[in-house]
Amino acid sequence: MAIDFNIFGMLDPSTNSFTLCKQHEGKYTNQVKYSGTLASGYSAASPGELLYSMAGSYDNGNIELTQISNSPSKVVECLLSACWFGKSISRTNDVTNWSNVNLDFRVRKECLEMKNGNNLLLVIEGDGVSIWKDMRISFDLRGEVDLIDGRVWLEKEHKGQYTNVVRYNGVLELDKVKIAGWYNNGTIEVRPSEAS
Repeated sequence: MAIDFNIFGMLDPSTNSFTLCKQHEGKYTNQVKYSGTLASGYSAASPGELLYSMAGSYDNGNIELTQISNSPSKVVECLLSACWFGKSISRTNDVTNWSNVNLDFRVRKECLEMKNGNNLLLVIEGDGVSIWKDMRISFDLRGEVDLIDGRVWLEKEHKGQYTNVVRYNGVLELDKVKIAGWYNNGTIEVRPSEAS
């Protein structure tokens, strides 16, 4: 029997201890709580590749999870897929705040099919709300990020009363976890919410 689930939790980097909560979906809706420790070690299959594992317990037994691959693009997918916020500022200093921007980063399908493992182009998809002059304007967002040089292309399509499309170019700064860039009328800066 296959049972879908969502999982969430916390990691304390000072002790490498974790807590996880697995929420089942469908016919079974119970919740299971786990706690344990995060460890790292080198892959036997790929010498030099550092992988992580989690070992711990729950009320009815033990848990052990092992990372299968440390593909850079997969790590970035996990780090960046989150709720983002930020703002764009026009040349006339009009500020548009970006709120509840749910972004999903994933390896582009064509890159997944490459045999050499160079999965370095991620597709970005999501949606959010622009707050401009006391108006809340929903939008869809799509784009790409090149993990080799960090270049980002975004297209924001407004919905509802406003249906214009705005195109942005920028750079993903992984060390600061933000996207900074420009559009034909100003600049943009967005970053993940700390609560993500």
